[in-house]
Formats: sequence, structure tokens, C-alpha cells
Amino acid sequence: MGCLFINKIFIMKYLFLLISTFSYNQIPDHVKDFISKYEPLAQEVFEIYGVPKAVTLGVCAYETGFGRSHNARERKNFFGMKDFTLSCDDKNWCWKRYKNARKSFYDFGRLLSKAKRYESLTKMNKKDYKAWCYGLRNCGYNRSENYPSRLISIIEKWEFAE
Repeated sequence: MGCLFINKIFIMKYLFLLISTFSYNQIPDHVKDFISKYEPLAQEVFEIYGVPKAVTLGVCAYETGFGRSHNARERKNFFGMKDFTLSCDDKNWCWKRYKNARKSFYDFGRLLSKAKRYESLTKMNKKDYKAWCYGLRNCGYNRSENYPSRLISIIEKWEFAE
């Protein structure tokens, strides 16, 4: 009787471990697609502009729902970039439109590396994605109080950091 009870416990623990590992390692198809399409562009942004790949991917995933937003699909705008030179009917600005994802990614990298507003980011450790996430909020990229924690959560959940 004791041996049978121990075997049941062992089997239950094994099944729990197997199920939890299986569900944890399952990445939704849209996330897999997002990573395979945009990770190389995020690496290019790092190499050219010095913006950490994890930050670029985190912001892009957050702003577009992993590339599925209307802005990303229709305008190739992957970072919620606004065009303040145009006037729209309902707002004082319009969303930028890009020819392709690469131009959107490069515009994001150029903005963070060249604009005076984001100058403090360029002095940060390129491996400290958490500091960059807080820096983005502090520089006004997105002023939401929980913006940094949301980005960090995305970066860590999908292992964007190196």
C-alpha cells in the first residue's frame, strides 16, 4: 500500500512538472513570428544607433501588440511615432507612415540616439535594459507610471534581453 501511494505521488509530481514545463515553453505563434521578423531589425538598431535590442523589441511589442496593431499593419509604424507636421481631423497630429518596418525601426533608433530630449539614454549602460525602460519614461517617450514595468515584463517574459 505504501509503495503504491509513493508511486501515485511521484506520478502526480511528474505530470505536474511535465504540464507546467509544456505550457511555460509554449510560445504563441504571433510572438514567434514577431521575434523572427523583428529581432534582426532590433539588432541593426543596436549596431547603428546603440539602442539595446531588448528595449527596441520591448517597445515594439508593447506599442503594436507584437506587430498586430493597425498602426503596424497599415502604416508600418512600429513605435507609435507621430508626425506633428500634419494635422488630422480629430487631433493636432497624425501617425507617421513608413515604406517598411526597417524605416520605422531606424527612425526609432535615430530618435533615441539623436534627439536632445533622449540624450541621457545614450549615456546609459547598453546592457541595462531596466534603466533604459525607466529612462524612456523619464525622458517623456511614454509618461505612464507603469510603462517601465510593462516593458520590463515583456522583455523578461519573452527573453529579449541577452
